[in-house]
Amino acid sequence: MPRQDLLSKTLAAHKLMAPPKPLRAIREASSSSELSDNGVPQDEPDEPDEWAAEPEFPGLWDHKYEQTTVPLLAEDKPAVTKKVCVGKKGPPFASKPEVILFKDFDLGKSYKKNVILKNISYITNQCKLDGVFGQMRDFVSINFDPPGPLSTGKSCRMVAIFKPKINKNLEGEVRFSSALGPFSVPVRCTIKICELKVDSQFVDFGSHVVGQILTRTVTLTNSGALASLFRLDTSTGVPVEGDAAPDETPADNCDISLGNVREGEIGPFERIKLKIFFTPTIPGEEQLDFKIEFSDPNCPSIPVKVRGLAISLPVWVVQPSVDLKICMYDSLYQEMILIQSRASTVLTLTFDMCEEMKKHMEILPKTGFIQAQSSLDAHLKFLPRPSLSEDAEKYFDKETGVLEVPMTVRVAGQVKPIHFTVQAVVTTSDLKFDRTELDFGYCSTYQSLKTTVQLTNLSLLSQEFGFLNIPEFIDIQPNDGFGIILPQETLKIDLIFSAKKAKDYNFQLTCKSIMNREFRLSCHAVGVHPPLELSHSLVLFGATAVGDKSTALLYLSNLYSSSKQPLSAEAREALKTASPRLFSFTPPENSDIRISPSAGRLLPGERCLLQVTFSPKLAEQDIKDLFQRLLLQAKPRVDTELEKSKPVEQEIKKVVPPESKKAPKSSISKSTKMPEPVKPEPVNESPKSVAKVPRNTELLEEARLSLLTSFTQHFSEYTVPCIVSDGDPPVEDRTAQPAWKSHNTLFLRLQCPAVRPSLVVVSDKSYNVVDFHLVAVGEKNIKRLTVKNISTEPLELVSSLLDLYGPFSILNALREIGPGEDLTLILAFSPTAENKYCETLEIRCKTMTLEVTLLGNGVNHAVSCSYPGGTLDYGYVLEKESLSRVQKLRNTSTVTVGFKVLLASLATCSKQVEVDKVACLLDTQLEPIVGTQNYSGCSVFTVIPMEGTIEPGEGQDIIITFQPDHPCANYSDRLVIELSNERKLCELKLKGAASENNMYIQGADRLTVPVESLVSPEILFSPLQLRGTEMTEKHIILVKLLASFSAGTITPARRELRVGCIKSAQTKKSGEFSWDNVATIQQHGFSIHPLKSTVEAGSSVLVTLSWTPQTGYKPNDVVQMRVSLTVKGEETNVYNVTLMALVSAH
Repeated sequence: MPRQDLLSKTLAAHKLMAPPKPLRAIREASSSSELSDNGVPQDEPDEPDEWAAEPEFPGLWDHKYEQTTVPLLAEDKPAVTKKVCVGKKGPPFASKPEVILFKDFDLGKSYKKNVILKNISYITNQCKLDGVFGQMRDFVSINFDPPGPLSTGKSCRMVAIFKPKINKNLEGEVRFSSALGPFSVPVRCTIKICELKVDSQFVDFGSHVVGQILTRTVTLTNSGALASLFRLDTSTGVPVEGDAAPDETPADNCDISLGNVREGEIGPFERIKLKIFFTPTIPGEEQLDFKIEFSDPNCPSIPVKVRGLAISLPVWVVQPSVDLKICMYDSLYQEMILIQSRASTVLTLTFDMCEEMKKHMEILPKTGFIQAQSSLDAHLKFLPRPSLSEDAEKYFDKETGVLEVPMTVRVAGQVKPIHFTVQAVVTTSDLKFDRTELDFGYCSTYQSLKTTVQLTNLSLLSQEFGFLNIPEFIDIQPNDGFGIILPQETLKIDLIFSAKKAKDYNFQLTCKSIMNREFRLSCHAVGVHPPLELSHSLVLFGATAVGDKSTALLYLSNLYSSSKQPLSAEAREALKTASPRLFSFTPPENSDIRISPSAGRLLPGERCLLQVTFSPKLAEQDIKDLFQRLLLQAKPRVDTELEKSKPVEQEIKKVVPPESKKAPKSSISKSTKMPEPVKPEPVNESPKSVAKVPRNTELLEEARLSLLTSFTQHFSEYTVPCIVSDGDPPVEDRTAQPAWKSHNTLFLRLQCPAVRPSLVVVSDKSYNVVDFHLVAVGEKNIKRLTVKNISTEPLELVSSLLDLYGPFSILNALREIGPGEDLTLILAFSPTAENKYCETLEIRCKTMTLEVTLLGNGVNHAVSCSYPGGTLDYGYVLEKESLSRVQKLRNTSTVTVGFKVLLASLATCSKQVEVDKVACLLDTQLEPIVGTQNYSGCSVFTVIPMEGTIEPGEGQDIIITFQPDHPCANYSDRLVIELSNERKLCELKLKGAASENNMYIQGADRLTVPVESLVSPEILFSPLQLRGTEMTEKHIILVKLLASFSAGTITPARRELRVGCIKSAQTKKSGEFSWDNVATIQQHGFSIHPLKSTVEAGSSVLVTLSWTPQTGYKPNDVVQMRVSLTVKGEETNVYNVTLMALVSAH
């Protein structure tokens, strides 16, 4: 063998014996090389020779052996060994790498991998590519040139190119065939993933002293090619005692806390360090459990547990917060500070204080030694100065007064100092008046002036105070000027000044506090003497019952003297010399006090008698309140009655039949008037109609009586001012308001005790006033007044004497009434003139006097009528027909007026009527009061209504009807209308005539007496005699004509006849008349005008008859002539008219 070949074999052997490359170098060599877009590889693999230097079996170089170099001699010859082919299990070729792995690929890129195939069989072998099989056949292509036969240990190269199209893990294989059989190389591709882990999942800080700060680090590593978000979740941590804030995690509330990095992103193959802090503050074990969560769903969360133990300091302050409570300025406060040690050696302590507080606070000792297992007491002194707000502005709040001073105790050999806080609320001790000067002004010597000042405690602590060295003319209330004022409280203090003399007063009041501080108040006042003087300034009334009254008499005098003027010039100017004074008392409104006279004028040296009356009464508001309560109590009772009435209403609905839609036809004639049917009341009545609700007046009386019965003794006090003027009003204007000064005002003090009454009024709303209102003069009105004994003893009642000539009177006697009994008094009012009347009736018993006021107003009747008097003539009507006239009455007065109508024909017992009848029988020319009446016995005149009442401002129609039943011209009667006070309103004479046909003649002389018998002529005469008599009487008319003779001259006689035609419902026909044989009577001096005429229905024609004596007439001769008068109407009648004429000297 040549030497050159031997050298090459030796080098090869050395390469085979070389140690293997590091694992990282192998991985880098086996990593995939990325191709560019044109297929050119970016990274070339190592040479094949270097790969061949690696051992066939792993672990061959695990043991370190020393390399021994054996030199080859030129004469040495290699031994020839015979090759023996022995079979070997496994593939004939070994691939490097064993698995073609494409890891963390990206879509759209190309990757290539160099693969070395080594012949590991014992024979010379060759390989042939069969292709790619499995899931990778569509994505992997192989570049392989068969090298031919390869001896043992020889290798060939192959390039695998991977072009991914889907993001998915795939597997396949590259198959080869060889002389010893087929073999394959696995091919795999994996996508990018996150591989996250921490270096430690349990962190233990160990034991440490409170106050130290320790840090540990946890490393988070991402071994994958895919980035991910992470977050530290501490919600699974052990909760800390107490309630945490809503936005704080448990890690923020314990001594173990996480660093600032609590979330973020970790990139591919990146490491992040997470810091954990342990700051023990409280001795004990602390723990925190948290987990690291990732946004990649394929990466599970990693739990981490942290533990730590805190050990207490060897020296501590027993009370870390020293509270001095509320402190005042310039006052010394002390407190002990206790320091405890658990150390086994002596320690040195030093107290540190801020510079700002050294003027106000001190700790003794400043440096001290504390023995082992012992304690030390430090003495704290606090003396706040007024400059505290300026010196320690950092620690002191001016608005609230709160002071917080941090203090430090340093211990030798201890890392952490001891901190404690001194707290206090610093306040002032000032008391402040709302004003510094007080002016009482002018004060009368008969009065006292009260002024209220406000004292405010500006401190936060209660303080005792008191007014010292008070003058005798000053009174301070309450508690005579001593008391305790609470923090920030304002007290009202009354200063009462009473002038003893008329002079100026200047003085100071000193208020001293418990802190020995004085607060002064300057005061000024002027004492004056008023121009008027009361005989008594205080009136004490006796116990007065409600409804009774008590009276006191006082004198008001004008006794002013100039010697009583104040000494000061201001006071002299304020008061004038003696002059007339006007005064006016002003009692409180709605009070029980009355002063009479309440105003007047007093000359110098004059005095006036005053009457002060106290009459207690119930408050109207109390009555209203009790009335409302009674009204509410009565409402449930009404509801109960309504519930009970519902079944009754249902029964009524069943009994009452429903109204028919069509009423049955009535067989009654139209002329008959039937009364209207009474409408049944509706069934569904209102609650007020079903249940009787108590009337308001009844409840009001019940409320008033209840208050009087339950009235308890009541004491009231009034102060009534009396304003006094400086003089009379100015002369220029006496109506102007006079000048006055407040210091001249007098004050009358009244003390009024009221007690429950024994006697009360229980009628007419329990008022002590009986008002008769308007009563007509001459009438009498009666009212009743009921009184009740509400005491427990019997009462003997007597009354005062009323005016004997007055309109009021008591109609019954008074008697004794027992407890709970009542008595009714009958009172009458009968005015005699138009006037207003008022009297006071006193009902007396042994305990009280009950005053009842009687009121009444007498008024006259004021009634007018349409026919005030005279004759009311109805004229002629047809027999058995009627004619009505209306007498209208009108009440213009303010009271109701009663009336009645009197007819003389109905007064059968009247003597005057009988006398008139006898006189008329003797003298036919007399007209009786009651003339002819109907044959039926009824009066020919009827009146509707005969009596009644007329309301104020209203009217009344009185219908007077004339209805004769036979022909007659002498119907008459007298009608009188009387009012309720028996005053005659009017008197009318009623006249009328009746005819049997529609034509009548009126104005002739009477032939018979005016009074007829009520006996019918048919009873007295036969029919033949009756017919002849009627013809004779009805058709004979007598007319007398009397001429007068005076001074030789004869005045012609003149008479008038009226021919009329009656218009009625039965006939409306007109008539006519004519005179016959007129020429004969004209020769004797008679003349008639008109001789004939037509008479319309309802009208009449006046016929004038005259007579003039002819020549040759003898005095006292009667000229008698007859003439015929024909009247045509419904019937034709001829009347014989006898004319009788003569001359009379009268």
